[in-house]
Amino acid sequence: MGRFEVVRDKSRVYPNVEIKLPTIATKDSAAFDIYSNETITINPQESAWFWTDVKVKLRKGEHLITYPRSSVGIDMNLMIANTNGLIDKDYYNNPNNDGNILVVMFNIGKKSVTIHKGDRFVQAVVYKHVRNTEDFGHILKRIRKGGIGSTGK
Repeated sequence: MGRFEVVRDKSRVYPNVEIKLPTIATKDSAAFDIYSNETITINPQESAWFWTDVKVKLRKGEHLITYPRSSVGIDMNLMIANTNGLIDKDYYNNPNNDGNILVVMFNIGKKSVTIHKGDRFVQAVVYKHVRNTEDFGHILKRIRKGGIGSTGK
């Protein structure tokens, strides 16, 4: 089993689509390419939600950050709505959506653009982070129950 998996059936947004797991283009690529599951046109100054139906299994001390692929940002004038997406280790298998990675793209350009089903539109990098044990003194034991904003509720 690799880092990426298809989410459980009950959490899938595209139950009848064969999901392509993220891939690395070359042996020296830093990022995994993430694929679109549908064709979506994004008008200027509008956003679109892309559910991947993919989750990532991270090791202790790791997190994943998503970025637009260079061609998507430069040629298509798309950015990720929250500038980049941060996926924590405990997002995997959460009871709300099983860790389904969501990417919201925003069109900052002046023309409508289309992401086609099967396009590589986002890249994701796994990073290691370091914490001191005293950083955890204020944290109560809690379990993630969902996605965006769920750790602040």
